[in-house]
Amino acid sequence: MVQRNLQVTRTKGQIRVPRNLSNDSMSNLASSRAKAYSFLASTYLQVPTKELITEFLNHPPFSIESQGMKTLNEFLSHNKLTPPELLHERLAREHLRLFGGLAYGHSPPPPYESVWEGEGKLMGKAAVNVLKIYGEAGVELTAPTTEPPDHVGIELAYLSYLCSKEADARRSTDANATAKHLRMQYDFLRHHVERWVPNFCQRIAKDDRIRFYRGIATLTKEFVLADIETILEELRKNGSEQFNEEIVTEAFKPPQTDEKNNDRKTSTSLARRPAQSGQGSGLCGMWKVHVLSSDTYSEDQARN
Repeated sequence: MVQRNLQVTRTKGQIRVPRNLSNDSMSNLASSRAKAYSFLASTYLQVPTKELITEFLNHPPFSIESQGMKTLNEFLSHNKLTPPELLHERLAREHLRLFGGLAYGHSPPPPYESVWEGEGKLMGKAAVNVLKIYGEAGVELTAPTTEPPDHVGIELAYLSYLCSKEADARRSTDANATAKHLRMQYDFLRHHVERWVPNFCQRIAKDDRIRFYRGIATLTKEFVLADIETILEELRKNGSEQFNEEIVTEAFKPPQTDEKNNDRKTSTSLARRPAQSGQGSGLCGMWKVHVLSSDTYSEDQARN
């Protein structure tokens, strides 16, 4: 069982975890980090329900004192009496505006590393690189996943998966596997997520009109930057640079059996739940209409 509410202190505006934890506590912490990444990923990939938001705030992966959590609590308090259907409609509209890549002046550049890293187009080098990383880790994108592999939600979901693997390794007292997954987390954060997600989150926080996604973006930036420090500290403590994590969510399916040779495949499927009517999670169609009609996307060019 995941231990909840591992104490977290806030130093210079950053979230930091306690030091010198036992192996069991570190395993629980890895599971909590996996849960945090999973929740954040889900808010970018689909419109969250009021119940999901309430559950996360009432039972966070650990007790976090951060501006992001404060903003989310204020949002929920302000909408305490708002009918769930109306709240969901508002979230869906803002989700589409912020992450749908509608057009210059109407929404920020869409949530893909290839776009934010200066390429200004879908499936650029960043997307190809992260897809290769997923494959090497035994993770594959499968239907009904429709977003490119460098979507912010998918990159965060991958980190959630790695944190879960770290937790498994710690529970098995497998030092080599623990170090391996820590290193994988650190490398992915440093070479991909850190390069664009903080800037992306800053833009989302600035453009959000209902405060919810401002809270999500702020929390994402705080958590990612703090997590890099946490992992680096662990790697230095062990005389190396490694990082790991594991997660069990609906987004990750167990290894499948290859009927042809009756062997277990080593890959894990990463899939997004299909869009449901009225939930605003099926953004791919809108994205294709407004962005894929052009080879590139930039604020100077996308004036449709």
